[in-house]
Amino acid sequence: MKAEELKTRFRNQLINVHAFAVIAATLVEIIAYILYTYSGTYPLTIACPYLWHSLIGPAAINFSSHIIARKICKSDEFANDRKNSALIYATLITTTVVSLVHRDFIIAASAFIFPMMLSANFNDRKLLRHSLGVSLFSLTATTIILYAEDKITVANAVNISALYAFAIISFLSGKININFSNRSTEIINSQAMHNSKLEEILQKDAMTGLYNHKMFYAQLEACIKDCHSKDSKFCLAMIDVDNFKSVNDTYGHDNGDKVLINLANVMREFCTQNDIPFRYGGEEFAIIFYEKTSFQTCMIMKKILSAFREMKYNFTDSKITFSCGVVQYDVTYNKDEFFSLADAAMYKAKSLGKNQIYRHIHIPEPTKIVQR
Repeated sequence: MKAEELKTRFRNQLINVHAFAVIAATLVEIIAYILYTYSGTYPLTIACPYLWHSLIGPAAINFSSHIIARKICKSDEFANDRKNSALIYATLITTTVVSLVHRDFIIAASAFIFPMMLSANFNDRKLLRHSLGVSLFSLTATTIILYAEDKITVANAVNISALYAFAIISFLSGKININFSNRSTEIINSQAMHNSKLEEILQKDAMTGLYNHKMFYAQLEACIKDCHSKDSKFCLAMIDVDNFKSVNDTYGHDNGDKVLINLANVMREFCTQNDIPFRYGGEEFAIIFYEKTSFQTCMIMKKILSAFREMKYNFTDSKITFSCGVVQYDVTYNKDEFFSLADAAMYKAKSLGKNQIYRHIHIPEPTKIVQR
């Protein structure tokens, strides 16, 4: 599962949790109102202050904020950070409503743990600061209301100080969590990049930068599978530098390496995105031409041969060439047969005088007629 899909699933689960919290808070107030009316504390009437201040008003605010947040979270028109903000703000609205309605310090402090925790999980410092701000506002508003009602005691004053400290500690804990998460992500990304580079090194020839022998066979098998499943086509060109042993023996291996590097560069220059060049081994190279016929492949290989042949070297005036065999895959071939045909075509080009491309033509077997 991709990271964005996981975040979306996590956010959808949280918006459902918020819906449950809103419904649960509303049900608690309904039950409380029924108990109050049953005990005679409040009258069972539409004009009852408790009904509007603690039930209908808060429920309307909470459900409205939830509906708006859910619509934003489910929409494709908004970015992920906007969706995260909508969820956090809806949660902050609910916690603020609950804390102010009940005017209890414990409720006011504990209610804001959840939005701070969510902000840390979403790795959003801005939302975390907003959660702290709303938490402090709620505590301050609760203090002012209780002071106006002349309900401030020494115990309440101690609780106020402790809960302000608790809110700040929760904020600092969330900030540490975000910093730790960011650092962990950096380490994971760095390790992933290192592993990717290491994998690439293992897949490529160190001198020429082309894919190596192992990757050649892996790609060959993949192309063969595509031909059988998607009815696609591809060709294989096997290349061998002519008289390369003589180059090494006469001019040294360093100059021989220059020849191989030049050939690799020419191959890259003429290959398209659908063509993959390989260093098969020694002075042998291969190119897989995807979605090309053998005729199209030969045209490209002629350009590569011409460009390679015209290269100048400071150690010899002689032209260095290669021989090449081209075969187009047919579903009647297995992997070994196909490779053998390309290899045989390359040696055929050498036997015909080198410095050329030989194309193998597939001749289907005649249909057998069974006589009765």
